[in-house]
Amino acid sequence: MPLQKSGSSLTVVMSDPFDIHAINTIEKSTGYKVQAFVGVMSDIIQALESYYKIALKKTALKGRDHCRFLLLRMSIKGSTAARNSI
Repeated sequence: MPLQKSGSSLTVVMSDPFDIHAINTIEKSTGYKVQAFVGVMSDIIQALESYYKIALKKTALKGRDHCRFLLLRMSIKGSTAARNSI
């Protein structure tokens, strides 16, 4: 979940802030250097649903697969605005 951007840095909350693949994916898709902090997955999903007005299916996916799922769901929902609204 994006929290703040400052200069070339993007602060995000993730369920696994040590997931280098997810961080690299976010950096490549946004062009920002990611600073990751840990968060509870249910809180992250709730915040994404509330802020971006999308409905995410609750799944048993974990780690990298969950990150891919969220990015895919956001891109399917036409969330290029998501990238621009950070």
